[in-house]
Amino acid sequence: PTDFKHVVGRFAPQFSGYRQHDSQELLAFLLDGLHEDLNRIVKKPYVAAEDSEGKPDELVAKQSWENHLKRNRSIIVDIFQGQLKSTLWCPDNQCNNISVTFDPFMYLSLPLPHVTTRTLAVTFIPLDLNSKPVHLSLEVPKDGTVRELAEEIVQKVGLQSPQQLVIADIHQHRVYNFLQFQRKLSDIRDNDRTFAYEIVPATEDCKPVHLQFIHSLKNSRHELHGEPLVLSILPGTKRRDLYQRITDKLRWVLSSSSQDRSEDTEMSDAIPNFTLQATSTYSYSHGEDLPCDDEVVALRQDVSAIVIVWESKDSYDFKKQTELLSCSKNTDREVDSKQINLYDCLKLFVSGEKLGKSDEWFCPKCKTFRQATKKFDLWKLPEVLVIHLKRFQYNKYWRDKIDSFVDFPIEGFNITKYLLNQNEVESNPPIYDLFAVSVHSGGLGGGHYTAYAKNHQNDKWYSFNDSYASEAAPESVKTRGAYVLFYQRRRLPPRGPLPDIPSVKSKEHTDS
Repeated sequence: PTDFKHVVGRFAPQFSGYRQHDSQELLAFLLDGLHEDLNRIVKKPYVAAEDSEGKPDELVAKQSWENHLKRNRSIIVDIFQGQLKSTLWCPDNQCNNISVTFDPFMYLSLPLPHVTTRTLAVTFIPLDLNSKPVHLSLEVPKDGTVRELAEEIVQKVGLQSPQQLVIADIHQHRVYNFLQFQRKLSDIRDNDRTFAYEIVPATEDCKPVHLQFIHSLKNSRHELHGEPLVLSILPGTKRRDLYQRITDKLRWVLSSSSQDRSEDTEMSDAIPNFTLQATSTYSYSHGEDLPCDDEVVALRQDVSAIVIVWESKDSYDFKKQTELLSCSKNTDREVDSKQINLYDCLKLFVSGEKLGKSDEWFCPKCKTFRQATKKFDLWKLPEVLVIHLKRFQYNKYWRDKIDSFVDFPIEGFNITKYLLNQNEVESNPPIYDLFAVSVHSGGLGGGHYTAYAKNHQNDKWYSFNDSYASEAAPESVKTRGAYVLFYQRRRLPPRGPLPDIPSVKSKEHTDS
């Protein structure tokens, strides 16, 4: 329908051009536009919003719907619009205000049960010299921050505060990046290796320097080996003590000959099998020697790492260190998508949720913006129920499309359990039959829309793909790309054409 698309683009520039557009947004625009053009109310009176204020739901819902009809009377309202009960609870214990309103809806946007957390594999390096590294598998919010990861680590290993940790991204045998607490966890990719090092936190009296220690061999000037350490260097630390600390810290991966040697003699008497060099380039060939003596460690401000230069490969078991420090990969928590059905989505829709910090509600009782708990309930359902599956997720930091398969009824979609208004349940049971599906295939960057629709004259399903149409099996409409579902309320006979709506020959006017 090229001509139709050009007309829509002329009135709504967001749908012009040849870019892909959202079918649900187009549908919402068309229904709103048709309603305004067909609205039998010309002069719309002012109507105040109805709040329950302790009145029965039936009374408030009836008055709210009548107020809505004073401004909106069209065939679109008659066929497509229903009513939701919206409840907000103020979280303040002194206030405890509950606000209940009843609002019209044209379609239901249902969330999908999907992966909201991910499992991050983290190697924890304790401060205790006698403790070996610990491999952690942590479930964290997918869109959380590094601070939330640090709090999980603290809880797992029994520390007091996240300030006792530095978290690092390890790449090519060195710290590639120290992850600041405000960073998003989405910055940690699935193939990244994350280490958490316990450190000595800074106080007013003691401000240690936290540096990474990387491994190299005496005869390979630019080649790094093994995994880095992060150690806290306290003010006044002697270089000999630093050598001893490194030896004790790495005792569990020293080669057998080196370990025997370090156990037989104290560092004051032993000749260390490595040297230290302070560097700003990760290459000890340009570093500053730090001999094993009683001088206090003094580092230039541009020093970014200290290189542990081993005498030979026999001094340190790099293979053993790598094996001990390797852990499982980061993954999204798996969800069996075959178990998701439309009722799961509906259940999630009517469950309460706490509003985000950016969506705070102004409580009219305590006169303060609050992160209230909000809940929707179905009160009045339309003749044609349009269901939008929220497959596209957006926020400030990430975008995602949920490709999970959602099983939905083709016939007999019974919503009785979720309809709060029992009078409507008894007089007109909310049982629906599917008659059309809008399908999106592809990802966020691009994709393709197709559709399925049922011909009510011959009860056959058809597939529509650009200019091609063909008969389709009923079960074929259930795909991973199902995006917008169209249901017709069951009447007698059970399946038939849309209900007849009286034609309107003249505009209705409200009383002045």
